[in-house]
Amino acid sequence: MQFALDNDAYIAYRNGKPWKVEAWINFLNKIKASGLTPRWLLVPDVVGRKIETIESWRYHYPIAKKYGWPIAFAAQDGMTQSDVPSGAQIVFVGGTTTWKWKSLPMWCENFPRVHVGRVNTFERLQIAERNGAESCDGSGFLRCSFHNPRAEGLRIFIEGHRDKTLQLL
Repeated sequence: MQFALDNDAYIAYRNGKPWKVEAWINFLNKIKASGLTPRWLLVPDVVGRKIETIESWRYHYPIAKKYGWPIAFAAQDGMTQSDVPSGAQIVFVGGTTTWKWKSLPMWCENFPRVHVGRVNTFERLQIAERNGAESCDGSGFLRCSFHNPRAEGLRIFIEGHRDKTLQLL
């Protein structure tokens, strides 16, 4: 099974709690020790905050690079393609919901590997795919149960009622 490593910055943001670098490093060490290889690792970001995310990259990128996995950079509100650091191999389109969907075409047109976070509707799955995103994530389809109409619709979407280029992580 393919998987990628997010950094839990959004969960901390949503819960109004501080993000902890120690917990992130412990998590990365556990994954490394398991022998599993993620598709990529997202360097810690600050949701919706351009300057703080760039500063976080400068501090956390050297840590992330040591693991030897492809590195993702989280694009946040107000960023342009020139804000993506040279060490980033994947652009993770995060930020606030309105900004993310408005800027998605620009990211997909200018970067070969783009992931979209918080994709929780069929309409947004289709938008991500039409724009050329490589992958996306979202917990909305399976939040209540694996046996609900949204989960069944997702299964049908994955099994072929779509262009098969988009990976759901």
